[in-house]
Amino acid sequence: MLLREKRSVTNLEAIMLGSAGLLDLLPEDDDYIEMLRREFRRLSCKYNIVPMSAHEWSFSANYGYCEHTLRLVQLAACYHRNCISNDSLLNNSGKFAYFMFSAPTSDYWVELLSGLANKRYFIFLSQVLATKMAVNVLIPFIYTHDYIEQTDDYNMRAMELLYDLPGEENRYTKLWGFDIFAIHSAFESQGVIQLSVEYCRRGRCDECPLRKMIIRGGKYPW
Repeated sequence: MLLREKRSVTNLEAIMLGSAGLLDLLPEDDDYIEMLRREFRRLSCKYNIVPMSAHEWSFSANYGYCEHTLRLVQLAACYHRNCISNDSLLNNSGKFAYFMFSAPTSDYWVELLSGLANKRYFIFLSQVLATKMAVNVLIPFIYTHDYIEQTDDYNMRAMELLYDLPGEENRYTKLWGFDIFAIHSAFESQGVIQLSVEYCRRGRCDECPLRKMIIRGGKYPW
């Protein structure tokens, strides 16, 4: 559906924002938004789209619905610029992942959304957030593809991409930010998050495989 409509960024924005229910939250007296609503009504009939309700989203206190709107119009820009296809998602590096999730938005969206935050925020995605989106979107997509196609080819590709992406920065990885446990890739940060959630947070120190290995004199596993 998206690939069929990729020649028109307006159609892509209408499908994505309309399907997400976010068009209902955008200004009523805006000519462009009204055009998107008309296009979505047409396209929803064409593709039998049942939209979400805007109330199903969780909005941040700082940016509200604007952040989700931004990410969807960025994604529409990527499709429109031919950046996204199964091949591009499955066969590219961490640098491509950053490029894919940092597509610039049009001047219209910058002006509409920048009232709630620094304008630069609404033009480019930070590398930290781009990495987070790549880990949580690209990697599951690759593994899902592998499961559906019943092939091991992209299992290895997913692992390579995790090694290629920089380590994530969050409340879990910050606790491991000292020299002996320096995190160099998303593969390592994902391991740290797993250990933190499954063992550290639950007080299961005696069961932790990393603790047992260190006590036995083993080397840092990654």
